[in-house]
Amino acid sequence: MRFEVELTDGNFGVDTPNNHIYITDLIPHLPRDVFGGSNAALKAPRSVVLEYNGRRCETDVPSDSRTGKPRPFFRARAFVGSFFAHSKAKPGDTVILEMVSPYHIKLSLK
Repeated sequence: MRFEVELTDGNFGVDTPNNHIYITDLIPHLPRDVFGGSNAALKAPRSVVLEYNGRRCETDVPSDSRTGKPRPFFRARAFVGSFFAHSKAKPGDTVILEMVSPYHIKLSLK
């Protein structure tokens, strides 16, 4: 399965880097056990492997502390930031999220 997400200024941030990719369309296709709590101490039971250019990172999807619903991005913001830097991504670019398996997602720029 493949998803395309257009990057916005909000994905990058202004004063503080946000370093996230909106995964709203991907969330319904992810296994429930990759959704963690609202902070890093409340990680999910299982992780998703994010990958680009041979680099890998295990992460989960945080939940909103008020609603308990999944947030629309992966917790591993530093890894997403390194993907942005390595790929020279900018607002308006399209990120491809390729679901290799339910627990493995490859990132690339279109």
